[in-house]
Amino acid sequence: MTSITLPGQGKSEEPEWVVWLTLIICLLIGWVAMTTVTGRTETVANVAGGSIRIPDKWIKTKEAGAVFAATNLNTGAYGARISVRQITKADILPGSSGEELGTAANNWTLLRSPDLEGYRVLNIEPIKLQGRDAITIEYAYLTDPPEGGSSGGMPALMHAIDTVIASGDSYAILTVAVEQSNDAMLNDLVASTQAGWQIP
Repeated sequence: MTSITLPGQGKSEEPEWVVWLTLIICLLIGWVAMTTVTGRTETVANVAGGSIRIPDKWIKTKEAGAVFAATNLNTGAYGARISVRQITKADILPGSSGEELGTAANNWTLLRSPDLEGYRVLNIEPIKLQGRDAITIEYAYLTDPPEGGSSGGMPALMHAIDTVIASGDSYAILTVAVEQSNDAMLNDLVASTQAGWQIP
């Protein structure tokens, strides 16, 4: 009598650890590919006399009063955004001739308030940035959808941090803002942007 070998019988199955090892290797390859692509940056020169490093997928934009601005359009209409402004000491400290960083930061909040709807300062804190004195101003404001306020779309609540630092005869101001729903990424984005900001 002839014996019949059914599929799956008479053969040894692959050990389970081989499957798990293959899965782990594939996940590691995917993670390395993702971090390599998403971690790429571009250095933009001649920004307020210095330079700034931004993620290379961000789009350079225009923003009133800014010498440089960029936005992450991959995160929606209210994507994360950064900008750099430069304001002379005479404009931010009228009638003063000294290095008065705290007064300059307070005056900056007064200058900023009329430009941003619902502007509300949350915190002002002195910091060290690249070995120099600086001040961060944390605040919230409302912004209309890109198609404008007349579109009927709801405004977004934005959470932002300005970094104010003396630079020659001016103050350089770095703004980093995210929509409130992306609050978790704000501090990391501020830290990485500050680290890539070269101020003369």
